Amino acid sequence: MIGKVDVVYILGDGSKYDNAEIVYSVRSLCKHVKNLRRMWIVGARPRHFDLRTYQFIPHGRPYVCKDAVIAGGMEKACLDRDVSDPFLCVHDDHFMLKDFDAAEFPAWHKMSGVMWRSSDKRYDKDLKACERILKHAGVKAPVSFETHTPILVHKREFLRALRRVDLGRDNFTVKSLYANLCDRLNKVQLDDYKVKGDKIEWNRMEGRPCFSVSNEIPACAWELLKKLYPTPSPFERGIR
Repeated sequence: MIGKVDVVYILGDGSKYDNAEIVYSVRSLCKHVKNLRRMWIVGARPRHFDLRTYQFIPHGRPYVCKDAVIAGGMEKACLDRDVSDPFLCVHDDHFMLKDFDAAEFPAWHKMSGVMWRSSDKRYDKDLKACERILKHAGVKAPVSFETHTPILVHKREFLRALRRVDLGRDNFTVKSLYANLCDRLNKVQLDDYKVKGDKIEWNRMEGRPCFSVSNEIPACAWELLKKLYPTPSPFERGIR
């Protein structure tokens, strides 16, 4: 990585697969995203990478709201002067399929009809709370950016958006909070796709810029990851 934009992974300790997901996510970035400089991992240390090849920022889990944990990690990256501005924030279940320049990375949002609701009651509470926060902030028609995709983070704008919430108390969704209040992003609509079940919906994979996987990663998804990203990244320790 010799570019000017850092990649920042917010990594928790809840992986059921010993954080093997991040190995393929990093491989997909190395394959498809140019203009990357260094890799940072905020939170947990995965055993798969050589400690000399990336930067690390410790981050615990002091918050009740899931996105507050993520937001707290992103905040730490924003406050670290060595992290580039902007930086590309990625999760371990994001896998790239098309080529992009990190400095011009899109911010993908959902269609207007599938925005602020979820069948998961806890997550639905976070979504609706975020919508209310954004409307109170003057955003007349907030859009949901809760797609399972990376996002370019401009530090000042992110920290300004974060002042709208109390991380220790409020419910919200962090990408939508930030992206709706940031006018520096290239905002593009995308039909979100997360591989679930025992079959891949190939019609939804065709032409996609990226995809994600569920917490319970099916065998078909592992086979796809191994097929798409067989080349080890420069960060790996040789563990397969």
